[in-house]
Amino acid sequence: MKTEYKQTKLGLIPEDWELVKSGVVIEYVGGGAFKSKDSTNKGIRWLKIANVGIGEIRWADQSFLPDSFKEDYSSFLLEEGDIVMALTRPIINGRLKIAKLSLDDTPALLNQRLAKICVKGTTSEIFIYQVMQMPYFVHLMNVNMAGTDPPNIGTGELKSFQIPLPPLPEQVRIADCLSQWDRGIALLERLIAQKEEQKKGLMQQLLTGRQRLPGFAGEWESVKYGKAFDFLSTASFSRAKLFEGNDIQCLHYGDIHTKFHNYIDFEEFSIHGCTAEEGAKYSLLKNGDLIMADASEDLAGVGKSIEVKGLEGKAISGLHTILMRSKSNLFADGFKAYIHEIPTVRKSLQRIATGAKVYGIAKKNLKNISIPIPPLPEQKAIAAVLNTADRELSLLGAKLGQYRLQKRGLMQQLLMGRKRLV
Repeated sequence: MKTEYKQTKLGLIPEDWELVKSGVVIEYVGGGAFKSKDSTNKGIRWLKIANVGIGEIRWADQSFLPDSFKEDYSSFLLEEGDIVMALTRPIINGRLKIAKLSLDDTPALLNQRLAKICVKGTTSEIFIYQVMQMPYFVHLMNVNMAGTDPPNIGTGELKSFQIPLPPLPEQVRIADCLSQWDRGIALLERLIAQKEEQKKGLMQQLLTGRQRLPGFAGEWESVKYGKAFDFLSTASFSRAKLFEGNDIQCLHYGDIHTKFHNYIDFEEFSIHGCTAEEGAKYSLLKNGDLIMADASEDLAGVGKSIEVKGLEGKAISGLHTILMRSKSNLFADGFKAYIHEIPTVRKSLQRIATGAKVYGIAKKNLKNISIPIPPLPEQKAIAAVLNTADRELSLLGAKLGQYRLQKRGLMQQLLMGRKRLV
């Protein structure tokens, strides 16, 4: 049967679909204004913005309210299957912080600046959950949050957003199809999390010498940064100036700070350029150089570094970065990538970091930090083990990216009626 379409403000949708304001089918229920003084060491979990991720509830940082609050504030009590979304800073990397609670997540009490999604009538709850993750819905949120600091969305604005609504049987079929993709993505995310934990364990053992690879023994030596590295000049021009020429490609911290996976390949990032005249003023990259993030909003992120590979002759902006080149044959290729993951080094970096909202490291303070290093053959063996783990994570990450992209395309087809499930 051929589908007939009609023109709407969202574009073409099937004739038998409706275009309705989300407030017609969704009630956005805000959370309670609980106070810090109400917090207890145990009791009922207190669901805050930090606990709502993209498609998941995260309890790494837990807070509790008294058990008596379950009855005193029953209107804010969350149960298995409830859907919640963030109203403050609700979007990360173009994706909405919205999640469905499992049995393990409940009971919990909903905090303010979060909303519980209550679906009205016979509309499919899971269908609405998928609609709210549409790029179009996220775009509307971004438009309505423009100028707010921090980014905030109100329930009144959300109610005015128009959404496509098919007949209930089709809602259910669409929801089932997209939920299967969600389950596949969640399984892959869990596998990646497990692999990352395994890699952390490997680093904890191998980079401290607690576990020695077969055939290696003997003492490690200790060397200070100032003796091991030269600190090189980096480009000082702004991102805007990078577009004035393209004689020398220039890497910018804003393009790499989320990609500190020990090695970088320039092809992964946005390519900017600078003129040869500008580039001649600064040290151009060589394979084996170490680029370190000297600033981070998160103390745990300070000092994250990457070893340059395949970037010969390119520049790097000095904004929030320190460029280092080893002075002598102290380090094996690949091992430098993991220096800042050595537990004693990480603690030292965090100790010298200064700041409040943003933590930073000064070169002069970095030079006296000691680096424990094994002999070169052991460095090579350690790097080989950790590089294998990194490659596996990279492949899994690429697969996850493909899954998400495919699901996004499928959402566009199903949730706008371009593809019908009959």
